[in-house]
Amino acid sequence: MKTRNYILCILMLLSVVVHAQILEKEVVFDLDKREAGTAAINGYPNDIVVDDVKKQFELVYVTKAKKKYLVKNRIVFDYDLNHLTTIKDEIDMSGTAEDGPSVEIAKSNPNFRGEHIVQTSLQLTTTLASTYKLEKTEVTMDYDWTSGQYNSKVKVLEEVKAKTLFGKVMYNPYTTHYNNPLTGDLIYVNGVIEKTFSTTGFKISRVTPDLEKTDVDMIEFSYYQKFFDGGFITNEEGLQDKILIFAAAGGKGVYKPKNNQSPNANEWTFVRLGPNGKIKGRASFQTKVNNWNILGAVLKDGSVYVYGPGETKGVNEEHQKLMAIIGTGKQDAFQILKVTGNKTDFVAGPTLDAMNAVASKPANQKKIIEYDGRKVEFRNFNFATNGDMFISAQDYSKDARTTMPLYKDFFMFHFGKDGSFKRLYGIESVKDKSGLAGAVDPNTDPRFYPDNGEVFQGKGGAMYWNIYGVNRVDKYVSSWTSGNYEYTQTTWIPRLTGAIAKFDVASGSIDEVKEFGDGEFTLYNIPAIGTPSIAIENGTKKIYIGNGGTKGRQIWLGKMDPSKL
Repeated sequence: MKTRNYILCILMLLSVVVHAQILEKEVVFDLDKREAGTAAINGYPNDIVVDDVKKQFELVYVTKAKKKYLVKNRIVFDYDLNHLTTIKDEIDMSGTAEDGPSVEIAKSNPNFRGEHIVQTSLQLTTTLASTYKLEKTEVTMDYDWTSGQYNSKVKVLEEVKAKTLFGKVMYNPYTTHYNNPLTGDLIYVNGVIEKTFSTTGFKISRVTPDLEKTDVDMIEFSYYQKFFDGGFITNEEGLQDKILIFAAAGGKGVYKPKNNQSPNANEWTFVRLGPNGKIKGRASFQTKVNNWNILGAVLKDGSVYVYGPGETKGVNEEHQKLMAIIGTGKQDAFQILKVTGNKTDFVAGPTLDAMNAVASKPANQKKIIEYDGRKVEFRNFNFATNGDMFISAQDYSKDARTTMPLYKDFFMFHFGKDGSFKRLYGIESVKDKSGLAGAVDPNTDPRFYPDNGEVFQGKGGAMYWNIYGVNRVDKYVSSWTSGNYEYTQTTWIPRLTGAIAKFDVASGSIDEVKEFGDGEFTLYNIPAIGTPSIAIENGTKKIYIGNGGTKGRQIWLGKMDPSKL
């Protein structure tokens, strides 16, 4: 694989637009017009490198991508959005997969692991009879240079009876499993049923793609347990750890194992497993809710935060009555748990009434949006420098005609660093609500696409809520060849518009929600950083990245000083 680098003569045009009220400065940057037609149109920003010392940033923009040929422009700007230089990389992709990825490509996209990847893995699925089907699979991933993503194909190599590896096959509620992404190993957590038909232990096993089974660890309890899936967190090594929550079970509506019910109905247990299945942390806590609909978990400075809505009915009265499908009912509280190592720092569970009593809205919004305890998707978990927590969520409903989710308004839950509930903020969606949803094509209707956002802290501790709303959806078609077969893939890419609101955590007030951008250019989620913005000058200012313009050949940049809003 050969790479040519040279300094590109300044054949790009730079235009400036200033909107002092919101953006300190905007620039529109034209890509090299010598680039061939659709190659420039299908270009995409791939990465951003920020240098606070030199006060400049480098935007890595892929402008031409074919099967064996890649062109990147590394466009360098200073913090005033002045163009400094552009380095053009022409990368010959004609070498074989054994040549390995270009160092420059690897730098520009951390997700790039090579053009052609083949990995053997084990996949475990359940059957209608509540037993398990274990398949040895071969996953082939080919990198699509026009989208910057992988196209994957899964081939089943062999089907193995799960009973052969695990002994007596258990029912679904007693087990969970996940894969080690580096090795393809299957990590399997299996409830051990005793003669009393009660589960007081959970065995952790590891199975390699060669079907070699090893018992890794054991989660033991004194009393009968059920578990909730807590999802994954990204650990300190950049890999995923598994979070499990175990609930003392029994009582009304639940099977009662003889002489094996916990005397403490509300004592639950947090367990953290590493990618290899080993226990990395365990702590007990007093739950504030039943039927905890765990929506996520995050790791911050060595502590794990688990959060989601739940029901308060039955707490402190009887053992947990576990629903067959968690989260189908209406929750009336919101629980957050913090664990550090093997110690519970706090568990809090404010009710809906308590949260809605301190609800707040922007100054230019007519009514307060209350949280009803259901039908929300959670977006982000952000921290202030003082340890306060901000959890963002989006309301949605099911479209009667398509049964697809229609995304609506935003919520933000503000908790203090000790778990105390501070404020509920609600902002109306910026989506266009006119017309019948999906009347032409649901794939191109922005209302069927989730929005995103983030909370960040500016000068003097001021807090800001950045929302990235989908205002249009673009359709792309890409083709590639693998072996003797040709494939075509249609991709719908949601395009984002920006909005920002300043809020005062002391008073609970929110300033007016202000949109920025003129609609011609749309914000773009940079693959390497997962957001359309970067923070500069120690996080006190923001730069937003978008694209669009004539035939999609322009890059848009906007600089904001939130303290001047």
